[in-house]
Amino acid sequence: MSFRLRVRRWAAVSALVSFGFSSGFLINETVGFRRKSTSRTVHTASAPHAGTQLLAIFAASSTCGASRYPSLPEELRAIRKVLAADAQRNNRIFVSVGLSVDQDPWVGAEFMKQFGPFDEILSGRGWLNTGAIAFIVRDMPAQRAIPQLILVERDVQVDDLSISEVHDRLVGRKIGSDQIVSYAKLLRSAPSGRAIADVGPMSR
Repeated sequence: MSFRLRVRRWAAVSALVSFGFSSGFLINETVGFRRKSTSRTVHTASAPHAGTQLLAIFAASSTCGASRYPSLPEELRAIRKVLAADAQRNNRIFVSVGLSVDQDPWVGAEFMKQFGPFDEILSGRGWLNTGAIAFIVRDMPAQRAIPQLILVERDVQVDDLSISEVHDRLVGRKIGSDQIVSYAKLLRSAPSGRAIADVGPMSR
């Protein structure tokens, strides 16, 4: 056998061995990946909190002049402070929600920052916003005007790690910056420890 022929055979064998090794490695890695990806369950959230929540939903828009009322951010912080304290006294979880009816979700979220902090922000798609439909348009219908403050009592029941039932009840709402500011003043003057329902009814 010539030297040239032996070199060719050696090269061919080496190529086959190399291909077999790389293919086996690839198969092992692929199977291993599949085993890894299917052998565990991903939980997106921890166990939810059961009980009663008090939601304070503030709706506004960057295109609304009334939403830019100068003292509105300060008054909302004062309202949330009183509501949170009242919720704690009554063994409730207080949740602050920002709702922007801006068309652009990023513009709306940025505008809402001045009214925070919020536990969550719903922004984008105008009055077709999921929060707007739930708290103003369909489920809890009211005048489509902003700014608007909506108080909702939410009862949450859980089973193991799952939410089994959620029931919402509208406590009331204030529509317009004047009503919101007046409500803040009313809360400030209320005796400590008084329930929010005893302070005065909210306009619906």
